[in-house]
Amino acid sequence: MSNRRARGHLYEAISRLAQPGDVLFFITESESPGSAGQISRLYRRWVGLDDHDSTAWHTALYVGAVKEHGGSQLRSHMIHARTGGVIDEHIPPSYFSNSLGDRGVPERTRLEVVTHAGLDPEQRRTILDHCHAQVGKPFDDRGWRQDLWTYAFGLRGAPRDPAGVSCHGLIYDAYDRAGVHFPHQLRSAPAFNVARFIGHPLGHPRDHVDLRYPYLRDHHLYRDDRFACALAIHQDHVSHEMVVTEHPGKYAWDPDLRATYSARQERGLQALADRLIGNPPQAASNVTGRRFTP
Repeated sequence: MSNRRARGHLYEAISRLAQPGDVLFFITESESPGSAGQISRLYRRWVGLDDHDSTAWHTALYVGAVKEHGGSQLRSHMIHARTGGVIDEHIPPSYFSNSLGDRGVPERTRLEVVTHAGLDPEQRRTILDHCHAQVGKPFDDRGWRQDLWTYAFGLRGAPRDPAGVSCHGLIYDAYDRAGVHFPHQLRSAPAFNVARFIGHPLGHPRDHVDLRYPYLRDHHLYRDDRFACALAIHQDHVSHEMVVTEHPGKYAWDPDLRATYSARQERGLQALADRLIGNPPQAASNVTGRRFTP
């Protein structure tokens, strides 16, 4: 199968299962998870990532299929914030293909389409309008410098800079404008964090995050039980074929991580956290996979 035809099958799967306003996650696994320094590993624990979780995340908004200029193929488009600013572009296959990282370490990247089944058409329009309005804004790369005090001590972090946009911040803000609010996620913070005792960081509402002082990350949105995984695309590291899987369930690429994070959710003590316990893995009969050779 030609590269062009293979890409066409991938884009067809995305446009068939994704709706404008859905969330796209580009999840990269490194084969060298132990390379992070001690401080970095500690911070990753505080934000809720397991020591055996080497994933890096990038988040985008699916905006629909757009016809190629001068061609007949439809390409799936996204809006996302990256170095250089917020842009609207088609989803290149390189975003879910295997590659070598900066230090020559093999990396495996997958695309997952995650959808909120409770959104109505007006909410989806609000989400899309907000993201379109952010195109051209600069990238906000403050990262841990913005939320370290929240994860370490439960204090309100630095205010969000309205002039800049982070990749996950783009999605959180868009959904918040559509009336979808997000619960606090500090169950993995250190024992001396005050939010562990009062249920929320100081300066935040009790039942949701004030996104003027953001601290949630990509994986918190991914784990939110209101969102379901509709589609996953990855490149098989042996055959190099592209594999399309419908309704795989979350963390389908690593059953150990799925079990670890499910167990953490079940241990949650807050009533709000209990309401957000993840669904069990779907039955194998609900999973379909197709392979395309690029």
